[in-house]
Amino acid sequence: MKKRFINIYKEDKVSEIQRIIRNEKYILLPVKVIICIVAGLFLYFFEKEHGAEIIYRYQLGLYAVGNLMFVYLLLQIGQVKLNMTVVRISAYCLSLIDNLFLCYIVYLTGGIDSPMYWFYCAIMIRNAANFPAFWEQMVLNLTFVSFYIGVIFLSMGHFEFLNSELFLTRIIMLVLVSFCGWGVINLLRKMRQEQMEYDEVAMREEKFFSQEKLATELAHELKNPLGIINNAVFVLTKKLSDMKSEPLILRQLEIVKKEIGRSDKIITDLLGYARMRDGKIDEVDVGEILDNALVMVLELQPDHGSDIDIKKIYAKNMPGLWIDPGQLQQVFVNLLTNAVESLEDICRVIQLETQYDRDRKEIVIVIGDRGKGIEKDCQLKMFDSFFTTKKNGTGLGLSIAKSIVETYNGFISIDSERGMGTTLHIRFPVMISRAVQKMRAYHEI
Repeated sequence: MKKRFINIYKEDKVSEIQRIIRNEKYILLPVKVIICIVAGLFLYFFEKEHGAEIIYRYQLGLYAVGNLMFVYLLLQIGQVKLNMTVVRISAYCLSLIDNLFLCYIVYLTGGIDSPMYWFYCAIMIRNAANFPAFWEQMVLNLTFVSFYIGVIFLSMGHFEFLNSELFLTRIIMLVLVSFCGWGVINLLRKMRQEQMEYDEVAMREEKFFSQEKLATELAHELKNPLGIINNAVFVLTKKLSDMKSEPLILRQLEIVKKEIGRSDKIITDLLGYARMRDGKIDEVDVGEILDNALVMVLELQPDHGSDIDIKKIYAKNMPGLWIDPGQLQQVFVNLLTNAVESLEDICRVIQLETQYDRDRKEIVIVIGDRGKGIEKDCQLKMFDSFFTTKKNGTGLGLSIAKSIVETYNGFISIDSERGMGTTLHIRFPVMISRAVQKMRAYHEI
């Protein structure tokens, strides 16, 4: 059974703020401006014909001022400072003001027979768009239904309307609109999340297969000439041995053969050729892959690394990472191999840690050792190809690891002090699709 990871595609704070502001600023604000203008013109001509009713002006003015105040809070404080509390309170209050104003209009235009009733449906759809959570939306809508019932009572002066077929039909209509609004909005959100997941997988597969194609082509172009050279050296060595030629020539041919083998190994390591041939993008548990890599590394140590103290701190409820499992394991194997080889007899400790940075939507992996550490001038070169401090090293382990990490828009850094050990930090964004990158850029601003 595939492990279930936490949903990283849910709407975050920035997106929720943007959605509420977009609804109120670009849809509802122009509608309210039109309503105020139409109501003002109506009052003007009504007063000319029937005389002044100043209370109507006060009520319209109060509605306009209340909207201006909370729209100002919404746009200035909420949008600029990304303050979720201000945004939500402003949106609640704007919805409440609209409801009270609508109640008053219904009262003036006939109570239960008022055609303005249908605007309640529009307000409930607005609540569904601003507050998709079931309980907060239901509390708002039930409050509005209660206000509507109260207005009908005030207009009629009794509760006999409760038995009215028209009243029951309208209440049922409001309840249905409330539930349908919640269902449709959440269906759209689910479809959006699924599309984001699809885009994420497509983006990572595109990155992986472009790297795989390049690796295959380069491996073919470089390995074939090496194979031909190796065959030629074999033939020459056999012929010269039969002819009992100068030993110096045979020794030189042995050196050439040895260097051919070394070059072949460098090409294989550099391109990750064996790992990438059958690779595929899958949602993996980073901690599980890290454990598998640790077992592989310790298997090659004396007594399977029983003298090494492994300290693990794995975060719970981590999201899955869309990546080729073989490549991720190769990264960990390379880094853990370096960590184990740097250990000295005095303190043989390896530290492994996983974290989830919710603000940046990144998975963080920490691999530390208490080995001999790395000189400052060497740290800047540790990820350079062919740079190594080992006698028989190729200088490609960290370079390959860095290349794989960066393929998935990740980042790797090193922190070391001579005699104190080394710590490597690897960061993988859990989402690298273009839309999410724009969202993160907005968040950072």
